[in-house]
Amino acid sequence: MIRISLGAIVICLLSFVAIQPVLMAESPKIPLPDQKGPFNVGFQSFHVSGLPIGDDDLTPPDGDTLVWVWYPVDPTDQDVDCKENPSDPSCVIYPGYFPGLLLESPLGARTGVPVAQGRFPLVVHQHGYTVSVQEQISVLENLASHGFIAVAYNANDAFAPLPLICSRALDFQAIIDKVINPADDPLGKAFAASVDENKIGASGFSFGGYGVLSAATGKCIPSRLAHAGHPA
Repeated sequence: MIRISLGAIVICLLSFVAIQPVLMAESPKIPLPDQKGPFNVGFQSFHVSGLPIGDDDLTPPDGDTLVWVWYPVDPTDQDVDCKENPSDPSCVIYPGYFPGLLLESPLGARTGVPVAQGRFPLVVHQHGYTVSVQEQISVLENLASHGFIAVAYNANDAFAPLPLICSRALDFQAIIDKVINPADDPLGKAFAASVDENKIGASGFSFGGYGVLSAATGKCIPSRLAHAGHPA
């Protein structure tokens, strides 16, 4: 039997207390995932047609989808501080999912500002079942502030039958194709030159996580729908 004396434990604890400040001082200063990254945030929205299940009552004409894009902006491009001047025309006010509801930008996103120089990873995000992308704006803005081009939309599959839900995987590919093809869609004309095509991914919250798995595997398995309540 191995015995450890109380004195040895005290010495170890004191040593840890003495060493810990040194280790913390030498650690690189990397922003935590829930903190704003080094970029400012830009925002644009597009009327997109041809998504398998995308739809949004806020978007005329029928059949089009309101696709929202958040992107990194050069931190020196800060003519307006939207946290201090939210009424400026360039400051984003999001339409809520319900008519008449307006949502302020958590990180002071702006419209009409150029994408930062360089190529950035693309992330296509899907919300959960019976909820909306408006509930995840803070996450998507945060991704943009860390150097991602984040794309999201409201899927029209609330209480939908299984075949329609399984089409979420097709939405991922349809949006990616539009973003990286500059001749195909306004999305591509705006962002194709800024996307690193070697770094394209998908994210999802709750049922959106199941959409990610379906897109990655090419399968929609009904028996696994009960496990779709976990983010991916």
